[in-house]
Amino acid sequence: MRCHSIPARLFLWGWAYSNHLYALAYAGHELGIETLGIIRGERPETLNPSLSDMQAWGMALELVSRSDYRQLRTYKQNNAFPGLSPGEYWLPEGGALNLALQEVAELVAEIDIDYDVLCVPCGTATTMAGLVNAVAGQKQVHGFAALKGAGFLKDELDNFLAHSAGSSFDWSIHLQYHFGGFAKISSELLHFIQQFEQTHNIKLEPVYTGKMLYGIYDLIRLGYFKSGQKIIAIHTGGLQGNRGFVSVPI
Repeated sequence: MRCHSIPARLFLWGWAYSNHLYALAYAGHELGIETLGIIRGERPETLNPSLSDMQAWGMALELVSRSDYRQLRTYKQNNAFPGLSPGEYWLPEGGALNLALQEVAELVAEIDIDYDVLCVPCGTATTMAGLVNAVAGQKQVHGFAALKGAGFLKDELDNFLAHSAGSSFDWSIHLQYHFGGFAKISSELLHFIQQFEQTHNIKLEPVYTGKMLYGIYDLIRLGYFKSGQKIIAIHTGGLQGNRGFVSVPI
């Protein structure tokens, strides 16, 4: 008999190398929850390594057109997707729900060293909103947009924080380090990632974390941060993006 606190099925959508889809597929496998991944694009003859793993963990895969994918962005709440049955839950792109802010706050609670600035890559700004809400103006939070034309993220962040009345937040989103757009790369970015990994033995990817770290180093070089400020960069962990660049030496 299924416990009532565990959903019967979870729906999530993303691109073919989505870190969120990958994590959800694994979590569903471990917890015995059915999962459905809705992926942008045509179904290939052979699934890429990320999709193959998801399918092996029991996730049902549905590929949709770009226009249908854009339509999915209109479903903002966990019960908004048409045709859901009892016990089925819809997760918006990037897990962009207010509930996610509470979970991100746990990340802040685990930081046990002094710091002045938190930096994080931004896709939907959900993780950043959780960080901003958690530090409540006591620290600066800087986001680094992974996609081009991401000025809308500032509105998204304001919407997330609208219910946190009384807090004085200190945050900025840097829009200039997208390198041409989402999942776009350049030789300069790849060289930076190679040098960083060789120096620090920390794996990056060029979709999110590589762009964030490049931006942090560039802002330091430009004197953007105050002298003596202690900066923490949040490595959001997903390395699936590397699998989409198998022909590029990163």
